[in-house]
Amino acid sequence: MAVSGIVLAGGRSVRMGTDKTQLAWGRHTLLEQAVCRLRGVTDEVLVVGNLESTYFLQGVRKVQDRYAGRGPLGGIHAGLLESKHEAAIVLSCDMPFVTAKLAAFLVAQSDGFAAVTPRCRGRVEPLCAVYARSCLAAIEDLLQAGENQVRQVFCKVNTCYVEEEALQLFGDTNQLFFNLNTPQDWQEALRRKEEGHGC
Repeated sequence: MAVSGIVLAGGRSVRMGTDKTQLAWGRHTLLEQAVCRLRGVTDEVLVVGNLESTYFLQGVRKVQDRYAGRGPLGGIHAGLLESKHEAAIVLSCDMPFVTAKLAAFLVAQSDGFAAVTPRCRGRVEPLCAVYARSCLAAIEDLLQAGENQVRQVFCKVNTCYVEEEALQLFGDTNQLFFNLNTPQDWQEALRRKEEGHGC
C-alpha cells in the first residue's frame, strides 16, 4: 500500500527552551532523523510546522498549518490535505526511538481502516499512527469545535488498535514511544542512545 509520510515538526518548543527539530541526534538533527525513518516506508515525505525559511531538506515538502496554533491535530490536518496518497503515516519529530520497521508494520495494518494507532496499557500513541484522508471530516469537526486532542479522532473513525503484544516485536514500548518535551527528557534520550538504543 502506497502512503505518504507526514513529519510533525512542532511549534515553539516552549518547554524545551530551544527548537527541538534542530537538536543533534548523531549525524542528523531530530527532524532529519524522522524524515529518514519515513523515507524508508513512503515515497513522499511532508514536514508540517513552523519551520524557519532557511530550512531545506532535498525531496521534502514543507506544509503550513491551515489552523494555526492548534498543535498536532492541526498539523495532521494540513499534512493530509497536501499528501498525494489516500493515507499517511504520521510521526512526531520528537520521538527518536520509533523505527522504520514499526512504521512499516503500522502501514501494513491499515487496509480497511481509516486510522491505525499503537495502544499500550490503554494509552494510544496518535503521533506515530496512520491516518486516511477519510479522517479529514472528523478532524475538521474537532478543530472547528475547538478540540485539539488528536486521540478524539479515533472515537469518530474506524480505527485499528495495535496492542502492546504486537508492538513488543519492535522493542520496549516504553522506549519506542519516548518523546521529548523538556531538557530533562532530552538528557534521558541521549543517555539511552549512548546505551545503544535507537540510532
